[in-house]
Amino acid sequence: MSVHVLRAHGYLFSELTQIFRANPARFHEILHGRLHPDSWEKALQSLAIEDVWNEAVKDLVDRFGLINVIEKTQSADPRKRQFAQRLKRARKFAPVVTLSRPTR
Repeated sequence: MSVHVLRAHGYLFSELTQIFRANPARFHEILHGRLHPDSWEKALQSLAIEDVWNEAVKDLVDRFGLINVIEKTQSADPRKRQFAQRLKRARKFAPVVTLSRPTR
């Protein structure tokens, strides 16, 4: 859950590695919901009831305020990012159709 909050606030994988001492590939799996499904929703629920579970998250809440931390985390919805990436790829590989005016 902490990975979602910290990554939404701009922490890099190298910084997350220093904090959690884990392989960066695991963070990628967490952020995309493959390793711990529903962890993003659980992070938002915990923040909503003001349950701060990690020192780094507590520092963010102290620095920016709980409301701002929740809003920033909500805007980093992994499903929205994945949809945007799929849409971008679809546009990139879509056939180009040019409509020309009929000549007289």
